[in-house]
Parts: sequence; structure tokens; C-alpha cells
Amino acid sequence: MTSQRWTFHCSLDTAHEVVCAFARYEAQGLVMHSLRWAHIDQEDGFSVGESWLDSVELLRHVTEADQAMDPAARTAIVEALVDGDPIGPDQLLPGPVVVGERELDFGGIGTARLLGPDSWEIAVNGENGCFRLVFTGTTVHGTVQQLGAEAAEVSGTGWFEHTLDARWYRSSWERVLVRLDNGVEISPSSMTTGDPWTSPSTLHTYPTRFEISAPDLDIVVRARTPYPELESMVPGVQVFTANAEVSGTLRGQSVSGTAFIDLLPDSGVDDLESYPQRLNPLVQEQISSVYPDSLSLSAAADMIGVDESELDGVSPEVLQRSLIAPVRYVSDSGGKRWRAFAAYGMARTRGVRGQDVIPGIALVELLHSAVLAIDDVEDGSPRRRGRPAAHEVFGVAETINASYALTFTLDRLAAAQERGNTTDLPESATSLRARLSYYEAFMKVARALHVGQALDLAGHTEAMDEAVRTGDPSPVLRAILATHRFKTANVFRYVAETALRAVDGEDPDAGPLGDYLEAVGLALQITDDVLDLSGVPGPDASGRHRQLKRECEDLRAGKVTMPLAHAVHLLPRDRMRRLWESVRGGRADEAAVREAVRVLRECGAVEACYAEAESIVDRTWRGLAGIPVTYHKVLLRAAGIHLASRRGADSVT
Repeated sequence: MTSQRWTFHCSLDTAHEVVCAFARYEAQGLVMHSLRWAHIDQEDGFSVGESWLDSVELLRHVTEADQAMDPAARTAIVEALVDGDPIGPDQLLPGPVVVGERELDFGGIGTARLLGPDSWEIAVNGENGCFRLVFTGTTVHGTVQQLGAEAAEVSGTGWFEHTLDARWYRSSWERVLVRLDNGVEISPSSMTTGDPWTSPSTLHTYPTRFEISAPDLDIVVRARTPYPELESMVPGVQVFTANAEVSGTLRGQSVSGTAFIDLLPDSGVDDLESYPQRLNPLVQEQISSVYPDSLSLSAAADMIGVDESELDGVSPEVLQRSLIAPVRYVSDSGGKRWRAFAAYGMARTRGVRGQDVIPGIALVELLHSAVLAIDDVEDGSPRRRGRPAAHEVFGVAETINASYALTFTLDRLAAAQERGNTTDLPESATSLRARLSYYEAFMKVARALHVGQALDLAGHTEAMDEAVRTGDPSPVLRAILATHRFKTANVFRYVAETALRAVDGEDPDAGPLGDYLEAVGLALQITDDVLDLSGVPGPDASGRHRQLKRECEDLRAGKVTMPLAHAVHLLPRDRMRRLWESVRGGRADEAAVREAVRVLRECGAVEACYAEAESIVDRTWRGLAGIPVTYHKVLLRAAGIHLASRRGADSVT
């Protein structure tokens, strides 16, 4: 694998940045060219850009060969590329690519000409903007035209790089080029990084602060906001590129200057099970802003919806400890974040900006945490996500009261979020009708969660008795699926709709995307039933993966799950009766549990569950054929494949 890159970056005196990169990739006898450009306006706080390529065949081949990538992600990407079209926002270049010694022409969209020693002219005619710039050494001049505006004369300073790399696929780097005001240039080989920022567009996390130390040198580089990032499925293109401010000392003297930051993450998805946790920094930041670690008197009054004078004699610390801490204990403990990821993926697939949808997702995650805390009390579960359940830490009464209080505080939290919102939402999203729609959506989620828990508490013992007696599993299978729909599947759809209402204020028609999210949620619950036989893995509060649920916990409790129900039509009736009698009512001893697991696997009940989950996901996925293929749609497809097929360590394949 080899690659060539021609990268141009300039900082213009009008507080604009322009980045343009031409690249040629070679591997397995195939060649691919890509062009990316970005225009960042530091004053107005926006950035635009485009990514173009001339073929996806090479990308498909290297993805197929990538055994380190999560199998579900690999399958989803290859599926998307099989017809030869790029994955959005990448676009296919409209013309041929020419790479000469003195000139580059990438399909007529971008050109670069070598004018002389250390001098280049680049031009881009994109759909979202145009520019023509001449680089002479470190000096840049030319014109920049934003979409719908007149061309403007610009000048400034810039960098040009021509690099050749022996490895380009799944590569990553952190590069900082410093130019001090006294003319000294520094390209450090090692740095200390900090102040991580998670992109709401791609969920990659980047450092934004760099400390560079050497003999007689001690400087700090801080990236300027807005932080620009270009989305792409092409390896080596999805980058964070920014101008930065420099301060520090050189030989004991104070210095300042500018820097160019170029960060390339490894954009591969090696573990889809942990991928949704990339949302954690964004979601937790929102949660902390409305349900804080410490509570002032004015914030408490606003949250409760009373005048501050009415809290005379009330300690904000007591309220924080009694009302907020139990719910935050659950929300801060990690979790798989599949509901949040489903909502995020649906919104992004529909073109909604990530920063606009995160607030709605965060509030629903708080609601879900409160419901989980109550579920643990009702189920008598001593642990949640690998640590003591909330009621074991704060007390049963305190946990119940705090959890219900959260439900009745959602309108106040949403209003506080709206006041603190710094993005430009349409007026329709902040109207009285929009707020009512938003609150209705929250209540819809809350009702579904409680109905699902009611059905789960009631159980399906009588339906299973009848299924074993008649040999017909259809009624009990429908009953289990109904419980799963309310506990998880419907909630996947409702959470996404709630997050969308926070953005546009309308009642969103989730349509086929909503159907698909329901199917993904149902697949998650079906395979959860299967994973009970070997233990349910997941992230604990520290983010480490471990068994969060003891193996055969449901089976030991005599709970009717999908494998048991499917076994009804796979086992002889007498053998099924003996199996059911051995676990019914939670009466099974260790030997009976082990025997039940062996029988369920050998009779085909486990594989029947996987077949059903995969069928549900694949059927609804076909309904999305009319939706453009984008980076986030591919990730939703990967999530469905993964959740319908995930297997425990002890499962047979």
C-alpha cells in the first residue's frame, strides 16, 4: 500500500482558513484518487467542505481484507460499496483524474499547478464554494467565494506538503507545525496532549491542546474554534485540521505565534459493541448541565419551578443528594448506549446536525436511568452495570422518589436546555406547540418503558404452560415479543422521535427508519435472551467490558425467554415438558440449569432465535432502499447486523 498527498493549508487575514488535499492511493493493483477541501470562517463560526473520489473499488477491496474490523461493520461497508457508488458525504468525481509532474486535475473539481520553485496555484470549483489561491513560499493570495456570495480578495500565510507514505489504510497521526512570530518554525516529534473534544458529527475524539517541551523551549498550542472536521469514508480523509494559537517561552523569552494542527484518527470500527459509548462525552456533558453535580439555590428553584424565596430553609446540597444523585449514579455508570446511538444515527441519517440532536438524547438517557433504578427495586436486583444498584447505595425510598421526581422535572430540564442552547434552531422548535410536542414525546417514552416493565413483571408462565401442553409456541412467542417491543423496540423509535422534535418542533414521521430502529431494538432483546445462557457482556462504570449479568440469570429465575419458547416446536412434547418443569418457578438446581442450556443449544432453539432476529432486521432494512447511503446510515446497518448476531463466549456457532 502506498500513497501520495499534496496538502495545502492557509490562514487568511480575513479570519478564514482553507485546506485542500489531493491524494493518490495504491494497493492490490488498484488505484484511487481523492480530493478534499474545507473552508472555515473563524468569525462567523462555520465551516463547509467536500470530499470527492474517482472510484470505490480499492476501498471495497481493502475493507473486505480488513480482518481487524468488526465483522458487522465490514459487512455493512462492503454492502454499501458493492454497486460502485461512494458512501455519502463522499461524491464521485465528474471527470477523469490527471496526475502530472507539474499539474494535478481531479475531475475538474480541483486543480493544482506548479508555477515555479516553491510556488503553486490551486483552484477548487465545488458545490459548496470556490477558491483560487497562489502559494509562494509561505505567502498566499487569491480569491475565496462562499456559496451565494461574491468572490472576495484574500491574502495570508500558508503551508504546502508533498508526502509519500508506505502505509495509508488504517493509519493515524497527530502533527503540529508551529511558526513563531520571530520566524522560528518547529515541527515537534513528541507532544503532551490534552483538552479532548468529541466531534458531534463523527464521534471521533481529538486533543485540542498540545504542550511542546525541549531544552530552552516550553510552548502551548491551543486549537481555535470552531473545530473543523471533514466527514468521509475514505481512510486518511476524515481529518481534524485547524489553526491554533501559540504561547510560551523560547530561551527564556516570551514568544507567541500560530500553528497548523493536522490530526488523522484511525477511522476503523474494530468493536461495534463499544462504539455507541463514543457518545458518552457529549451525552454526559449535557446531562451534567441540566442535572449537575452541585446545585445552587437559584438552579434548584428553576429546576423545581418555584420562586427562589419559596426555598427559604431548604439546603441545595440536600436536594442534590436526595433528588439528583441517585439518578446520576445510574446515568454515570456507563451502559451500552444503544438507544442513544439509534436516535443519533437516525437523526444524522436524516441530515440533522449532531450538536442539535444530542440535548434531546441526553434527557431521554436521564429518563431511562430513572426507570432502570425503579426496575432494579421492583426486580430485587442488587447490581446494575457491574456495581451495586442505586437502591443499595441510596436506599429504596430515596431511589424511588428521586426517579419519579426526574420524570416530573423533564419539562423544566428541557426549558433550561433551550435557554442554554447556542445553536441556531428554527423558530418552530421553540414555539409553545413545539414544547408541547416535545413533552408529549417524553411521556410516550416513559409510558412505553413502564408498560414493558409491567409485562415483564407479570411474566409469561401461564402462556408457557399452555404452549407446553398444546405444542403450539405461537401465543407465548407473541407475548414475549410484545414485552420486548415495549421495553426496548418501541423505545428505540420513540427516543429518536423525541430527539428530532427537539430540533424542528414538528411531529416527525419516522417512517421506514423508525421501523428499522424498532427491529434493531427487538433484535437486541432477542439476542439478550440468548446471551443469558452465557452471561451478558457490557461496559462497566470504568468503560471496561465484563460480564454485567450472571450466566443463566433468567433461566435460574424461571423466566420465560425466547430460547425456551422456541424449544416448544423443536423438542418432542414429553422432553419439552420435562425441561419446562425443571426450570419453572425458579426451582432449577445447578445441574438442571446446565442440562437446560445443553438441550436448548442442541435442539436448535438458540439458532432459531438468531434466525428470527436477523430476519426482522433484514426485512426492515430493505425498506430503507430509497434513503441515500451515508456514513451514518451504514453505521445503523452495522448496528442491526451486530445486534442480531452477537454471541456470548460460551455460545456454539
